[in-house]
Amino acid sequence: MTRIMSRLFDRVLTVTMWGAVIATVLVIIGGIDLEVVLRYGLNRPTRWVVPVAEFALVYALFLSAAWVLAREGHVKVEIVVDFLPPNARRWVNTIGSAMGTISCAIFFAIAVLQTFEAIKLDQFIMRSINVPKWVLWIVISLGSLLLVIQFARRTWRSIKGESFVTEEQSEY
Repeated sequence: MTRIMSRLFDRVLTVTMWGAVIATVLVIIGGIDLEVVLRYGLNRPTRWVVPVAEFALVYALFLSAAWVLAREGHVKVEIVVDFLPPNARRWVNTIGSAMGTISCAIFFAIAVLQTFEAIKLDQFIMRSINVPKWVLWIVISLGSLLLVIQFARRTWRSIKGESFVTEEQSEY
């Protein structure tokens, strides 16, 4: 059962990552192309392209971070850890992953509270267009939750002495 759940979660990570990448590329490239045509071709610039592109980058970051972590694609400094004996290295990795789990859990809780507060108070981000704050906080909440789960998986794998990256995760 846990293997099925693990594979399902890996699929969720892949779908969120590719969704974020495709949407971001379409929004940014399409939006900027549209802005150039409208601004310089028709003298009718838009107000929404830049803020929407900025928000798309936030979505891309939070929807792909757990996928990158699952594949060990993030930046890490290993100069000290590489000199440790294998057992000590395993415990350093376990503690680091546990700290990541706790940090992301706290961040998730704060993001969820901020999401509800933004909805309750009807808060907006004032830019050239007004965007409800919850639109950003909701993706931060989701991305943080995915990171909590992925860090917890890393912690458990490290405790069991397994590799952080499974065979299915290394496909990409």
